[in-house]
Amino acid sequence: MPISFFIILQYSLIRLAYSTITGYNVLVSVFDGLASIIVVLSFHIVNHLESEKRKLYKQNDYLTYHDSLTGLLNYEGYLQKVQHLIEVNKPFQLVLLDINNFKSLNAKDITTANEILINFSRSVRRLFLNDMLAASRYAGDRFAILLPEHVNIDSSMFNFERIGVQVTYSITCYPHEAMTYQEMISTAEERIFQMRRNTWLQSQEELMRSEKMKMVGELAAGMAHEIRNPLTSIKGFIQLSKNQSYNIQPWYEVIMGEITRVGELTAEFLHFSKPHASNMRAESLRDCVARVFSLCESEAASHGHLFTPTRG
Repeated sequence: MPISFFIILQYSLIRLAYSTITGYNVLVSVFDGLASIIVVLSFHIVNHLESEKRKLYKQNDYLTYHDSLTGLLNYEGYLQKVQHLIEVNKPFQLVLLDINNFKSLNAKDITTANEILINFSRSVRRLFLNDMLAASRYAGDRFAILLPEHVNIDSSMFNFERIGVQVTYSITCYPHEAMTYQEMISTAEERIFQMRRNTWLQSQEELMRSEKMKMVGELAAGMAHEIRNPLTSIKGFIQLSKNQSYNIQPWYEVIMGEITRVGELTAEFLHFSKPHASNMRAESLRDCVARVFSLCESEAASHGHLFTPTRG
């Protein structure tokens, strides 16, 4: 642009130098200069617009086959690359990676989820930097890696704990396990589905095991409470019998009943998982009240109180 203006100025000065300086010649030179400037500016504007258009076309072509977040191939680019390798009959391995529990994380914080995707894509690139034929993020939390046939793959390679990610993966080889483009994709997808299903079943088993342990812990706490009550009653009766030369005759039946209760609770705890018939039966309310009175009598006496039953 500055060079163009310099050439226009130089042309105007040379023209004036070889002509008589009159008002008319000056106006003609000014007009020619302005016209030349307009032409130059128009040329540069058109050239800039064409450059921007080419840049937008190039960017559009890039986004057609690439993921805007990670820079990897998108679904279209992934399918095109697989199809191309099969058309040229080049043996390769298709590795599918699925980030576990990513949807729940994405629902909580999309910013953190995007950071995880970016860090994961960088880790995948570093992992197969020298051997990777192509890499793709073909779905939200699912990635595909195309590797040459000679690359050895083991499970330790897919340990991404350092970035807080666990993955499920599957490996499909062409042409040993699939011969066509459609068969290659369907086989790989079926394998990753089965791997995700097995992972889900294992997590459910772990969850059920933890729930069972929680239930057993609650049951043990309840049983300990139930066993402690009879033992407290027996302890109270023994302390009460101390004042009567350890004569437990007045409370013998109650003590034996509490001991029997402890035995029944222990037996139920040992056989809680076995089905058994209900043992419900009618009981006298008077006997129930008398039993409660007997259980409370020792505890009250140990605190210096005296219970006296009254009959209504």
